[in-house]
Amino acid sequence: MKKKRIYSFIMFFAFILFTAGSCEKEDEDPQLPPVTQTGEDTFGCLVNGDIWLPELVIAFPTQPRVSAKLVREFGYRMWEIGANQGAESSFYFGIHEDSLKVGKVNISTDEVYGRGIGLHYFSKNYEMTSFAWQKGLPVQFTITKLDTVNKIVSGIFSFDAINMSNDTVKITDGRFDIKIDRIDPIQ
Repeated sequence: MKKKRIYSFIMFFAFILFTAGSCEKEDEDPQLPPVTQTGEDTFGCLVNGDIWLPELVIAFPTQPRVSAKLVREFGYRMWEIGANQGAESSFYFGIHEDSLKVGKVNISTDEVYGRGIGLHYFSKNYEMTSFAWQKGLPVQFTITKLDTVNKIVSGIFSFDAINMSNDTVKITDGRFDIKIDRIDPIQ
């Protein structure tokens, strides 16, 4: 009986800690992070005029809010830059290694997918409301810092994206300043 009472107390205490930790007061006036180049692990933009910021998912504390890595895929290396709000929405940028340099990335002439560029906005549980940039749509993507020694990638972006139903979304005022998580060897 005493063990059951202790177990119940521990479970109740764990429940209180979990729910109290997930009940953060929402910022009543969210702001986009400043444009920085110091590896602050920030990401933000406007999605159809609404502020979009990544969030830590308490149920999955090992899932990063933001990430940047240079990975080996399909025989070549590709930069993957991402940010998420858990199951709500996320951003994913896939850019071929040779295309990512400090300065404006010339996306409109690069091949999409394959050895080129992929800019994606996934909304609401990754359903078919996912949006991707396509050639012919407005796009601006500038790398302001790329430091593989100190592992920092920073930039600004804006683009229009379209989904399978031909709905469009406007991504504007985007900025990121992320510590690079991983750099795969050249091989």
